[in-house]
Amino acid sequence: MLKHAPPLDRRRARSTASKQKIAAAAEHIVLTSGRAGLTASTLAEQAGVSERTIFNHFKKLEDALTYQLSTHLEPCIYEPPFPRDLAIEDLPQALVQHFHEAVETERVQQNLVRFVTLGAALNEEDFDLVTCEITLTLGDICNALCSEIDQLYPDLALNQSLALSLFAYNLLMGYVFAFVRFAQELDENIFEEPAKRLVIEPQMFVPHIHAYINQVAAGTPVFAADGSVTSHQTV
Repeated sequence: MLKHAPPLDRRRARSTASKQKIAAAAEHIVLTSGRAGLTASTLAEQAGVSERTIFNHFKKLEDALTYQLSTHLEPCIYEPPFPRDLAIEDLPQALVQHFHEAVETERVQQNLVRFVTLGAALNEEDFDLVTCEITLTLGDICNALCSEIDQLYPDLALNQSLALSLFAYNLLMGYVFAFVRFAQELDENIFEEPAKRLVIEPQMFVPHIHAYINQVAAGTPVFAADGSVTSHQTV
């Protein structure tokens, strides 16, 4: 190791900060100049970094947008904090309640408005590409929540933990489907109208999120005391 190299944690923090700055700059450009305005040179100028630094963090420019969109979804798993001291069999329903309550918090709604606004600013081709990429990154977001739950509830059986992870992923996917549903219902064509002309309010998409969470919850897994998992369809 180099004698004067900064500590690993500090380097990681600086790298993460640089990545976040680039992604935020990409979002700013798209929202103010449209997707066509996002080039390597304009992004480097806006972020105050070199083009080389950009591609050290992201393989392509669209990846910066995917990263930023995913960042807007992350508060959904942290607010409100997941409850402690529940019975194991109550965890699946607590997860449903967690996602319902999250979408009603101010911070989550603000981030979801940013998520929707940025998504609406993309052209149709980029929108389809980024949507596919986001479905892949949702796994990482859910892993963070499920790791926290595993720490809070160390007595979870392995198959229960895995079932809860899958259930959390499906619940979070409800947020993405709600945006797609919202986009389809807009009178304007969001791929032709500049996003800055759209005034997006939480009440325009939050009911869709609740509806898709309830749809996923119709297949809430049932945990038994012996560590087994069964499926249960609510009516």
